[in-house]
This record gives sequence, structure tokens and C-alpha cells, in this order.
Amino acid sequence: MNELKKTDLWESKNLKNRQKNGLIIGVVVTGTKEELLSLRNEPYVKAASLGAVVDK
Repeated sequence: MNELKKTDLWESKNLKNRQKNGLIIGVVVTGTKEELLSLRNEPYVKAASLGAVVDK
């Protein structure tokens, strides 16, 4: 939320209001397996799913 406030104050306020209403807010994080492993066991990560996207 702090990073979002720096770029889009209106959107950060909008999301904060939606959180108060009980709506789920999530993010998509991309990176290599090694980069994503750094998020393991972080208290702010409630659920995670790993997958892959490839070009044919």
C-alpha cells in the first residue's frame, strides 16, 4: 500500500475503503523461482500458488 500511495493516491484510498468492506485484495508477483522463494514464510503472504507461462 505504501508503494501504491507514491504512484496513485486515489487508488490506494479506494483499496483501503474496499478492505474495510471485507473485500479480498491480492497481487500477482512475477519473477524467477529463486526470487519468489524470498517471499516464503513472510507473515504478509497468506496464500501462494506457483505456475509457469511459456511461449509456444
